[in-house]
Amino acid sequence: MIPHDERRFENIKNKLAELEIVCSKNVDNIGFSSCSGYAEHGEIPMEYQPFDGLWRCQKDEHCWLLFKPVYLDVKKGQKLFLEVDTNKNDGWDANNPQMLLFYDGKTTRGADINHKRFAFPIGVNTVSVYVYSGVDPINLLFITAKFLVRDERVHALQSKFDTLYEILTFTGAETKNRADISEILRRASNAIDFATPYSKEFYDSIEVAEKILEEARDDTKNKPTVWSVGHTHIDIAWLWTKAQTREKVLRSFSTALALSDEYPEYRFMSSQPILYEYIKEQDSLLYNRIKEKVREGKWETEGAMWVEADCNLTSGESLVRQIMAGKKFFKDEFSKDSKILWLPDVFGYSASMPQILKKSGVKVFVTSKISWNETDRMPHEIFKWQGIDGTEIQTYFMTTQRKVKDNPSFEFITYNGEGNPAEVEGTYFRLSDKNLTNDVLMPYGHGDGGGGTTPKMIECIDYLSKGVKGCCKTKFATSAEFFDKLKENLADKREPRWIGELYLEFHRGTYTSIAKNKRNNRKAEFAMWRTEWISSIAKSKCGKTYPKAELDKNLKTILTNQFHDILPGSSIKEVYDKTDEEYKEVFDALSALENSAIDSITNEISEKGIVVFNPNSYEGESTVVVDGVTAGVNGIPAKGYAVVRNIQTTNNISACENELENKFFRLKFDTDGNIVSLFDKRAERECVKEGGVCNKIIAYENLPYEFDNWELKRYYAEKPITGMKLIGVTVVNDGVRRGLKIERAFLSSRIEQIVWLYENMPRIDFDTEIDWHEHHIVLRSESDTSIQSDFATYEIQYGAVKRASNDNTSWDAAKFETCAHKYIDVSEYGYGISLLNDCKYGHSVRNGKIGLTLLTCGTYPNPEADQGKHKFTYSLMPHSGDYRTADVIGQAYLLNNPLIAKKTDGKGTLPATYSFINCDNRAIVIETVKESEDGKGLVIRAYESFGSRVTCAFVAGFAIGNIYETDLLENKQTRIEHGTNDFSCEFKPYEIKTYYIETANGNE
Repeated sequence: MIPHDERRFENIKNKLAELEIVCSKNVDNIGFSSCSGYAEHGEIPMEYQPFDGLWRCQKDEHCWLLFKPVYLDVKKGQKLFLEVDTNKNDGWDANNPQMLLFYDGKTTRGADINHKRFAFPIGVNTVSVYVYSGVDPINLLFITAKFLVRDERVHALQSKFDTLYEILTFTGAETKNRADISEILRRASNAIDFATPYSKEFYDSIEVAEKILEEARDDTKNKPTVWSVGHTHIDIAWLWTKAQTREKVLRSFSTALALSDEYPEYRFMSSQPILYEYIKEQDSLLYNRIKEKVREGKWETEGAMWVEADCNLTSGESLVRQIMAGKKFFKDEFSKDSKILWLPDVFGYSASMPQILKKSGVKVFVTSKISWNETDRMPHEIFKWQGIDGTEIQTYFMTTQRKVKDNPSFEFITYNGEGNPAEVEGTYFRLSDKNLTNDVLMPYGHGDGGGGTTPKMIECIDYLSKGVKGCCKTKFATSAEFFDKLKENLADKREPRWIGELYLEFHRGTYTSIAKNKRNNRKAEFAMWRTEWISSIAKSKCGKTYPKAELDKNLKTILTNQFHDILPGSSIKEVYDKTDEEYKEVFDALSALENSAIDSITNEISEKGIVVFNPNSYEGESTVVVDGVTAGVNGIPAKGYAVVRNIQTTNNISACENELENKFFRLKFDTDGNIVSLFDKRAERECVKEGGVCNKIIAYENLPYEFDNWELKRYYAEKPITGMKLIGVTVVNDGVRRGLKIERAFLSSRIEQIVWLYENMPRIDFDTEIDWHEHHIVLRSESDTSIQSDFATYEIQYGAVKRASNDNTSWDAAKFETCAHKYIDVSEYGYGISLLNDCKYGHSVRNGKIGLTLLTCGTYPNPEADQGKHKFTYSLMPHSGDYRTADVIGQAYLLNNPLIAKKTDGKGTLPATYSFINCDNRAIVIETVKESEDGKGLVIRAYESFGSRVTCAFVAGFAIGNIYETDLLENKQTRIEHGTNDFSCEFKPYEIKTYYIETANGNE
């Protein structure tokens, strides 16, 4: 039951809110203009029809309204306001209608469910309103506009009274603070003369009540300080398209500018340079106003990455480019070097990130999403985060949550704070590390189209900044100012340390959902790095111009689509319809650039034959497609090419409908197409667990009770679905490989796999094509192996992590599905089995069973998720010894980045065998070869992949002028001693190194 005093005070604050409006007048003559699709920003229609107040619309539609201002009589101590309302106030911010206002044709501010009423300036002749219907299915909107006069003295009292009332609601009943605040509010309520509003007696009583409220002031000296940063989190796409985000940012940023003008002490921060680019492309005047606020220190450009990218699925090189693009934009446009990685809403964080961040000039990592863990609570919010290479980065978890009397342990943290006293107090209350600091960070403002900060929030924070009983002190600030203060506070403290990944115990379905999009991202990443490499050779050896502008354009598309609701598969269908188009454009463009570079090289080679290009770091046994046939090749130089005169296109593999055998393995299949025996002839070892099978294609029901396309709940494994039927088995032959085509039917879907063995490689491939038409089913491949191990190794960006393969602790049990990139490995001492893939991420290992999640197919927010055709390959690779020395990493790269064959007529002068750059240690992976960002050199990026400390030598296929080790952003740090075309260096475990090479001779 709500205490009587609270009910009384709520009534008083509501009465004051009524009285602050002195008078109002509706706008009667409103013009209406329909709008098909998305209008070009600022193209305001010239012709309008009379508007009756009712807009008959569907979701994702637009219209224009036009009206003349109504200038009411405004006396001293009063202000004129405009109120625009769609009268749809029962939905979530992002779903509800939103509007953009233009005064005399100039972008002015946004309007939405949280921003209906705003101060109106004198001198405006025309108001135009661009209305967006929102994303909820609707049929009718009742839109009104009116002008009001607000009494500023009543408003000031109401704002303070409201703030104290809210403090009362969460303050413990038996505390002194509650008694004091209740008494102050009681006396103030009794002082107000409600009988004669706007009379002299009324205003005298208002003044008396103001003085009584001042008794709630409290000494600020020892109070915790909540550093309050205005913010609006805007998803690049999610329940709306990127086209709608372009509008959202106009609305939200124009509102932030208007508030900054009205409240000089207010500070606003927004991450994601792409949002600023959207503004720059649409409204130069608005963009220049933002630049001015940045110069004044009132607007903070932070965040480091181009978009707030997913950090599970995105490759290491892409994470580097995210930061490179993000920091470059902020530096070029605002002269600001971003030092904070701001990722409040991303679904887990790779253990390679501390090194990536530190070597990119990022000092602090900020998030809040880990508070969404289903099982375990992180022990600290302030700590040093240590990555796989030993690098540490200062990390801060946001702590904003509402302080509630009856539920003080509420766990979810928000990055869309409402700036009210309950959240101010809750932000400090939630902090686990009060021994380290008395200062906490609170971002506040409605996100995703909710318009950001409101005047009420700012006024509340301003009031609390001067000290009030029962609540923490606030301080208007930027995030950078807060972290400077935190650094000062931590200087003499013993700070906790977290080692390894920050795994989110939630949203595990995002490793798999919308499989086509993940495949496109993986293929686009490799196509980009491959095109950079081959274009670098073409520039060096053939004098061909490096296509930087075209590469940058396509890279921006790849980076944008790595946003944390696009790549994970949690957006609406329309988002993926658009990304399909964009990826096709990327593939077409990169293919043209790659082929052009290859042709320029093949035309200059001096020996006739088939030239095979190797885009990877390793020589070794491999295959390449020549005239549609899979051929075997060996010894193609790393990051180079070789002319091959005699290629192998035959095999000695035996096959029948239930058995395959080559010199490496003997496979036996049961009548369902499962592998019941996988015998490694080299090690004389059976790989299938007794009574088990390998590559069992199995379906499970997946009905999560929340976040449908995000989720894979642990209980899915309790309910396998029968109905997988074998249709037929056929022997197929292709050059150096032979296999079995296994066709299956499941409900309304078809699954076709070819299980390949190779003449020259100890790898078993499963080429898979699926035509899928099911919902709420998880499709997996599961292999019961004979390996006994308590842990498994999972490749992540620039290295690997080990995870337990048991459920001994709640932390281990929560990792029943985890993310890996190109391979995982399960090994005993001396023997193991690796699972490779070319576009899958969701894996599990328990009791020797290796699982790969192939498809999920939820229905919200995309009812057609994962419907249709899919194509991918995964592989099993049994091996003796350690996976590192068994060439698992090399084979994983080959699977994802195949060799390329072209014919050459041998009329040029280039050598028949050539390596552009290679390393003499197989632990070192050369990940990137590209022209430097300044266009004056060559950049090589490599990392140590074994987790070992090595000394190695790089050999270049050109003469080196000067060479420098740089950070990941190509800022030169140390000059390296070198020979004519080689240099030596040392790598620590999983260390990433970047080298800037100035070549000695012209194009070389």
